[in-house]
This record gives sequence, C-alpha cells and structure tokens, in this order.
Amino acid sequence: MVTSRRRSVADWDPYSLLWSTQFNDQRNPETLGKKARDQYDRLKFELKMKALLLPGSLIRDADFLNNRYLLYMLWKNDEGIHDALKNGSIVLGIRESAESLTEVNEGMGMKRKDPKRYDDAKRCLPSIERDLRSQGVDLAGVPMAGGRFEGNLQTILSSDRLFDSEKQLLREGIDIGRAGVTAGGSLRYGSFYPFLIEKGCDPYGDLLQLCRTAHTLAEAPGIGLSTADRDLRPDMVALFRSRKRAELGDPGKWFDWYPKRILPANQLMHVPFSEIEKWKVEGERLGYFKAARAVQRAIQQNVDPSSLKGIQEMYLRSLAEYLEKMGTDGPFELVEWQKRYLQEFVRSDERKAKALCWSVPVLLAAGVSAGSYLLESLSLVPPGLTSDIAPPAWAGAAATVPGLLALRALRPPSALSKLLAGTTVTPNS
Repeated sequence: MVTSRRRSVADWDPYSLLWSTQFNDQRNPETLGKKARDQYDRLKFELKMKALLLPGSLIRDADFLNNRYLLYMLWKNDEGIHDALKNGSIVLGIRESAESLTEVNEGMGMKRKDPKRYDDAKRCLPSIERDLRSQGVDLAGVPMAGGRFEGNLQTILSSDRLFDSEKQLLREGIDIGRAGVTAGGSLRYGSFYPFLIEKGCDPYGDLLQLCRTAHTLAEAPGIGLSTADRDLRPDMVALFRSRKRAELGDPGKWFDWYPKRILPANQLMHVPFSEIEKWKVEGERLGYFKAARAVQRAIQQNVDPSSLKGIQEMYLRSLAEYLEKMGTDGPFELVEWQKRYLQEFVRSDERKAKALCWSVPVLLAAGVSAGSYLLESLSLVPPGLTSDIAPPAWAGAAATVPGLLALRALRPPSALSKLLAGTTVTPNS
C-alpha cells in the first residue's frame, strides 16, 4: 500500500481551499443528466470551471472514493487532470487518521450509499496513488468532521423540523453509527445512512436532506464551502448557521451569499486541464486569485454583506481582466447581488470617462504649460518634447473637443462592461 504525501489544511495558503457539494455522491442526480456519458462530461466540465476560477478546489476523500467518474478521470489522467493536481488547482482531501486513500476505502467498506463503489475504488486506487506520489502531488490532511457532525445532528433533534417518529429513527441511526466507531474514530454519515434507507426514508425527503446538510456544514476551519449546483436548501442551511427563519426574508438571496462563481459557457469542454493551468498563471499576475481569496476570507469571517462592496469590486474588476485576457466573451453567470454591484461599477466608470472627456479640453485651454503637463503626465510623449509638438492653447482646445467626442463615441467597451453584457443571473431555486 502506497503512503500518501500530505500537508495539513492549515499549511495551505489561507482561504485557498473551497469544498463543493458538486462531487458528493448524494448530489441530486437531476443536476447531472440522464445518461452516464452526460454525467461524466458534466462533472469534468465543472472541475474545469473550478480549476479555472478558484485558487484551489478540495474534494473530500469520501466524495472522491464514492464517485466512479472522478476515479476514472484520475485513473486515466483524462485531459491532463494530473496537471491540475500537481499545481494545487484541484486538491484531494484525506482524513488525518488515515495513511492512504486505500486505507480510507477499506475503512468505509460496504457501508456507503452505493456499496458497489467499494470495488470500483479498490480496482483504481493502486494505480492512482502510485501516480500521485511519483508526480509529487500533495493531499490535504483534513480533520475528521465527526464532532462537528454530531453537534449538527443534535441541532436537528432539538429543532421542530421533523416529526417525532422521524426524530426517533434518527436517534436509532445515530446509535447504530456510534456502535461501529473504532477507538479514536468518529461518527460517519455512511455508517447509518443505509439503516435510514432500509426504514423507508426518502433520499430527498426532509430527514435525509437535513442529515446531508448537517454533514456538509461540518467543514473544517479554513475550508470554504460552495454549493454551485444549488442542491442544499437555504432554510436547512439557516438552521445550522444560527439564523432564525424570520431573518431570511427571501431565502434564495441569503443563500446566494455563498461564494458561487462566474461560470463560462461550454467552450471549456474542449480545453484540457494542462491549458487551463497556463491561463491561471495570467490570472495570478492580474491579481484575480488574490481577490478570490479576499472574497473567501470575508465570507468565512461572516463579514456583513454591506462591507463586501470594496472586496467585490476588486474581485469583479480582476475577473473581467482575466476573462478578457483569455478571449472569453461569455455568457457568464452571476448571482443577483454580484450583478447589481457590477452594474454600479460600470455606471461609475462611465461617469468618470464622461467627466474626463470634458475636463481635458478645459485644461488644454488654460495654456500650453497645462497642455504640456497633461501630455507628459499621461505618458503620451517623453518629458521635454512637449514644447516641440504642442499647438497653441486655443488650437489645442478647439481641435481637442471634437476629437475627444469622436474618441468617446468610438471608445471600445471596458472589460467590466463586456462582462456585464454577457451576464445572466443565477436563479434562486
């Protein structure tokens, strides 16, 4: 058995890891497609989007081991996905108590939503783990969520969200799960999920969806959370985020404060991971990923939404430049509050541009020295040469007014306005 290379979550760049429910085996299958090929392509597309737009996307060990499509992608190094792992764009998590992913798979055994996934993982893991180690890929050591998960389950039991009969079933399931915990281990959702299914619980009913939300929100400190497929219900999330339902207003709008990202069109389907990694170098240079980490920090620290405006402006402006460098024209997907900010920033830019168009001829009309200073300060000509090329003040003013008006009419749209033009809004449902 190959021992996995790892670094503790605390040793990764702060706010650079984001976990998503997209790769969880209990994701609503309606968001993936009906045919196996469509589901595979959809997951690969989503991985590419995350590799392109996030500093680092974390896939927890249980999610990876229970997802046959992810296993196959890494087994075959489909479209150079190992490059994304080597550069930390995609990061596999591993619980701190295990030496390898193989050990995690053996520990889970057949106690999972689909027991067949045990054999799938067992067949692929030896090759995958050898490849990852030989290429120097680090896994992220993640603390077990058992204590946080149990705390969230107690929140469910003390709430009014379930019938008494459902609460009793949950208590029995928890007892069954605890009975199978070994020394130093912790409660796993997979250890009592089969029991609840055997008792006739609907996988997408309130009881199991509350349990899934409880497990999802038991994330380790320093790891953000994304639900880009919108398969967690806002009212259920609010239960574990200490928010009264009366405070939600429109639950969709509150839930959209989670860090959803802008999603490019299906043009990414034909771009390999190796090419995406080249694009990310440009994104780092432009400051896009620095801004993305700032957004994560603000959200994880529960910064008031009204205080996020400056951070969002930095994020949206750098994003617009990043996408423009890639030659990407959209469409993109923003949540409603991000689009409102974007509209405000574009209007502000247009007002400033309009003011500049009218202020320049006024400055030129003030005299040759003012015109010379302006030309030099804008780096349009080298210092000291303005006296040779600058026209008389009156000529400058007269010639500049129509010229600037024409320039304004022909001015290409900014990266920010092009981003707005190609934007749709994420539905709240």
